[in-house]
Amino acid sequence: MQADLRRAAERWAGVGVPLCAALAINFAVLVFAPALELMGDSKKYWELGETLARGDAYWGVWAPGYPLFVALHSTPALVKLTQILLSGVSLVLVFRLCCDAFGRPAATIAAWIFALEPTLIFFANNLYAETLFICLFLAFTYLYLRLLDSPKASLGVAALAGLLLGGAILTKPVIVYFGLAALGVMAWRRRVPATIMALAMAATLAPWCIRNYFTYGDPLQLELAMGQNLAFGNSDMRPANWDYGYPKPARTSYLVCLTNVPDPTEKIAECNRAHPACRVTNRAEADACNLHNALAYMTAHPGQVVSRIPVKLADLWSPTSFVVRDLQRKEFSQTPPGIVIGACVLAVGEFMFVVVASILGMLLLVPDVADNRQRLLRRYAVALVAYYCAAYSLFFATSRFRLPLTPFLIIFCAAAIVRRRDILRSLTTTWRGRAAILGVLAMAALWSTRIATLFGPP
Repeated sequence: MQADLRRAAERWAGVGVPLCAALAINFAVLVFAPALELMGDSKKYWELGETLARGDAYWGVWAPGYPLFVALHSTPALVKLTQILLSGVSLVLVFRLCCDAFGRPAATIAAWIFALEPTLIFFANNLYAETLFICLFLAFTYLYLRLLDSPKASLGVAALAGLLLGGAILTKPVIVYFGLAALGVMAWRRRVPATIMALAMAATLAPWCIRNYFTYGDPLQLELAMGQNLAFGNSDMRPANWDYGYPKPARTSYLVCLTNVPDPTEKIAECNRAHPACRVTNRAEADACNLHNALAYMTAHPGQVVSRIPVKLADLWSPTSFVVRDLQRKEFSQTPPGIVIGACVLAVGEFMFVVVASILGMLLLVPDVADNRQRLLRRYAVALVAYYCAAYSLFFATSRFRLPLTPFLIIFCAAAIVRRRDILRSLTTTWRGRAAILGVLAMAALWSTRIATLFGPP
């Protein structure tokens, strides 16, 4: 009995101790740190949640997943409390994914990095959709890889995976095409689970699609911000760092139709005055106008579109991030400058280390032929990173948008730490090693364009 208890304690210590530490840190931040003022997207999310809680008509341009989540809570503090618990669930999922692929020592390191990651702590204690999305997507990933790896996995697992994917899409629709590609891979290997997963996903999305059909005549419009985001990322704007807010257009004649307000009447009239050819009457038509204008601008300025790609990737992988921006805001004006600077350096340094180590881990930790779980996770993670880079090379990017990649970067960072000798041995002797060095140098080049804002004004 004692031996069994000892083994059980050892088995759970790897995840239990960092989980308790993560919860303690997040609860301390919730209780003792100054609450940041709701502004920008976080304020809109709270207003949309209040609207749904009252039973009023939904007026947002975003998909309803996160506003519905917010509507279940009576105060922002309760939203944050639930997000802290969801972040704990995500930590356990990171541990399980890493343990299955790389073993318990790497999984324990991954759990600790996840527990102490400043950006994840920041977003768990603020009203943004990322914490909920990460939990849903990690749960889907765990079940999806289990279905691919084990022919004996039940059909109930496939149904649950489909529901989780549908929930993730309703929270952050940017993942929809990656999800469809994942379903395609599953259909190629296992048709029945893929069918069940697709039906479960469709059932999750169906109410929202039906609503959009009767409201706007288009059931496939998951959110009304695609045209807006395309216009922001491909116009005559000159963004320096989108984490610090979007800039004004260089030419005042260019206007992006913005209708994410309870009553869009004046916004629609403003849009029609600037773009009479659009003839906008509702939010869906306003976003279609944005899409039309963005595509016209991109067609007329293809060189600028291509030249903006490195700028967008620099914004996506910016090491300064929302954490640094908000540390510099007025809520922390009474904090000694040395503490603020130290916190900024810690957040930036930790992120850079994780990214560099994860690049080495993804490229140099080549799994054995028999190691199916590691191979599946590696292919999945590489495809996900490539998908996000491609998506935000087309639209516009901030460091917040890369947050769903963080758990996967942490997993491969932890694996690289455990197998550092193998990595160092192959770093200069194989073509993969040379590719990894080039990848790190390319990331350093992107960072060099953003690191100056570390101590700059917010």
